[in-house]
Order: sequence, then C-alpha cells, then structure tokens
Amino acid sequence: MRGQIEGLAADVRELNGREDLLFQKVMEIEDKIYVLSSNARVSDLESCMMTEFDRRSLVLKKLDEERLASFVRMDQIEDCFNSASVV
Repeated sequence: MRGQIEGLAADVRELNGREDLLFQKVMEIEDKIYVLSSNARVSDLESCMMTEFDRRSLVLKKLDEERLASFVRMDQIEDCFNSASVV
C-alpha cells in the first residue's frame, strides 16, 4: 500500500514538472507572439501570429490534459489514504 502511494506521489511530481515545462513553453510562445506583433517588418505577420496562436492552443490543451492527469493521481492517492484509514 505504501509503495503504491509513493509511486502515485512520484507520478504526481512528474506530472507537475511536465506541467511547469508546458507553462514555460506557453510563456515562450507568448513572447514570440509579442515580438512578431511588435515587428512591423515581418512579412506575413498575420500568418506567423496564427501559427503561434495555434501552437499555443496545442500546448494549452496538453497542459489541461496534464492537469487532469494530476487530479486523477491525487484522487487515487486520497483513495489510498482513505482505504488505509479504514483498515
């Protein structure tokens, strides 16, 4: 039981780390969008911005999936603790 809880806790830490990396990636993309929007000499600015917006949307979707996975893991840990408390 304790091994399962430790394994789930490690999974949650890993998911949190991946979530942090995805958030950093979102911020990098936001910075690129800002640079593109402030640089009037960029040809096809709108196309470049849409590409970055699309990339950001994909990363945000992945971030949401990682957060959901973290919540599921936390629920599993809570269930393990509750089961251990009952026994």
